[in-house]
Amino acid sequence: MNRHPLGIVNVHGNENVLNMASLKASKSLNSRSKSAGTPHKENKGVWSQTIQVGKKRKISDVVPVTKQSQKISKQKFTIFQDATPVTNPTSDSTNILLEQQTKLQEQAQKITELETIIMQQNQNLEIQLNTITNLGKKIELAEGNITYFSTLYGASNTDVESYKQEKNVLEKTNSTLKTTNSSLIQKLKKLEESNESLLDEVTELRNDLKRQEQSDAFLRRSTLKSTQEAQELRFMNELLIQQLADKETKNVNEVKMLKQALSERDLQLVGQVNHYRMVVNQLKEHMHVTVTDGQKKIQSLETLLEKERLRNTKPAPTSRALQVEDTPMEENTGTTTA
Repeated sequence: MNRHPLGIVNVHGNENVLNMASLKASKSLNSRSKSAGTPHKENKGVWSQTIQVGKKRKISDVVPVTKQSQKISKQKFTIFQDATPVTNPTSDSTNILLEQQTKLQEQAQKITELETIIMQQNQNLEIQLNTITNLGKKIELAEGNITYFSTLYGASNTDVESYKQEKNVLEKTNSTLKTTNSSLIQKLKKLEESNESLLDEVTELRNDLKRQEQSDAFLRRSTLKSTQEAQELRFMNELLIQQLADKETKNVNEVKMLKQALSERDLQLVGQVNHYRMVVNQLKEHMHVTVTDGQKKIQSLETLLEKERLRNTKPAPTSRALQVEDTPMEENTGTTTA
């Protein structure tokens, strides 16, 4: 009695017998899977018709792994792995987008790993089912041998017991494989639930990412609009600066002209002031001369008045004296008048 690498007992010790039986069982399962229908289009991995996401049915059979189902599985999850990051995100949303991308890639990696495990489990389950089918055939063959040898040839009790022991071993192995099969189905159901949960999380993350991309696109549009407005304001600012520079240049020229005019006017005013000062000085000199002459005339007049007063106080002179005295008076009067 040899042991198969997968733990299957080879009772007859002949690998060819087991391989042929596995081939026949595989064909039988394939025919049953074709009659049962193809796997669901939206299956999350490689499943039987009765093991599908979101559907609880009685597990009765397992569809073997096919190239088409593997192709569908690989195409489904490379979509998540090939997600390209959003280009030119704004500074506010960069970290959020990177976190979303990282989570999405991690979830895709987990789903891929679970997908690989599920495919391996399906393959193991298929092998177990083939082995169970083979053991069933061997049990039937052993029962047939027991009946054949006991009735036709009158086989000895030793041969019958040997076949019965072989049958018991095969039945135990069959029971063990059925238990293992049941355990594998439970693991597949758990993996299915985990896979479904991960897919929901990935869907939610993709929706969040889409919303974030929309928000980022809105921010980019707002930024573009703000940039255009800033460019327009910058252009207007440069235009105003140019106008101010032109006005400043014009004002500087006007100030220079005014300064030059003021300088010329100052020179004219200085000339006029000097002229007026000269005239004033001349007038002062003339006034001084006039005042001096007037004072002299006043003094002479006072002298004459004094003499006149003295003459009036003396006794009346003779006519001769009067004539002598009158002559200078007339001269003085003429001089004064002149």
